[in-house]
Amino acid sequence: MTIEVLPPAARDRGVDLARAVAVVSMLIAHLAPGGPVAVPLQATEWLTAALFAMLAGVGAELSWRASDARTRPLPHVAGALVRAALVIGLGVLLDLPDHQVVIVLVPLGIAMAILAALTRLPSGALAALVIALAVATPALTRAHGATLTSLGSPGWWYELLVVGHPYRVASMVLWGLVGALAVRALRSRRRPMLEIGGASVLVASAATLAVLSHVNRIDASPYSGTYAETALTTCLALAVLLVCRACAPVIPAVVLARLDAVGAMTLTLYAVQIAAMVWYLSTLPPGSLDDSWPFLAGLLVLAFVLPTLWRTAVPTGPFARGPLEGVVDTAVRATRHALR
Repeated sequence: MTIEVLPPAARDRGVDLARAVAVVSMLIAHLAPGGPVAVPLQATEWLTAALFAMLAGVGAELSWRASDARTRPLPHVAGALVRAALVIGLGVLLDLPDHQVVIVLVPLGIAMAILAALTRLPSGALAALVIALAVATPALTRAHGATLTSLGSPGWWYELLVVGHPYRVASMVLWGLVGALAVRALRSRRRPMLEIGGASVLVASAATLAVLSHVNRIDASPYSGTYAETALTTCLALAVLLVCRACAPVIPAVVLARLDAVGAMTLTLYAVQIAAMVWYLSTLPPGSLDDSWPFLAGLLVLAFVLPTLWRTAVPTGPFARGPLEGVVDTAVRATRHALR
């Protein structure tokens, strides 16, 4: 969820926009009620985790290129590990209260640590890893077919890393590497027509897989980990990243600044969302679901209002992105400073 803070000149506003899309997708996936009206919104079930993981890979790649990491790799890697450890720790804490969300932060944090190391590799090696993960992970998931076992056991770690349901570290690393490769391929050059064209092909491919899954020709159901579901989620997440890159330059600066504030506060908004769900469920009869259109609308409004208010109150410094982001960034900076 947290991505390296880059100098203004090095920031990719398309990535900032994609983070805001990921936040909105997350809230819809968690809180939209079922029924015919919500059928188009089911795309968020495929998109959310893949997009966050892809953005983690993008962040790892941009961080590696925009800092002194190439000349001082040890402080950079150590800072990335501290960031990942704090994300994992927050995930453990958020999993303690009663709510109806499977916390993604533990597997995402593990994937962030792995991606921090892998983004140092050449593009050919990253592409080979993407192919290997795309081939091996769904096969192992299908062969294993189990849910998580007892916490901390060898089987638990194996399932978490490779075949655990619903979030798999191996899948998140795959999506992160795709994001890193996309950044390398596009670099700072703007090719709107190429990006929109590529996104159109990816969306068409994802829609075809979704339709085939709907008519029971293939299994591409969300979180299933099959080959079809892996392809569908990857296509959707990469399409969103490409569209955001293409559209960011034509979005008015004042609007983009508001969206940037939302995307920059992803970790805090994730925690606020869980806290709101715990409170909301406490007001309902036992056994009730947290899916609610009014509750979803309220959290969407909060997701846009809170970052704007925070950035107005704290315009600069490590805490400008958000309170939890400030804690993480301060710890990362302290770690890197101590090792330099």
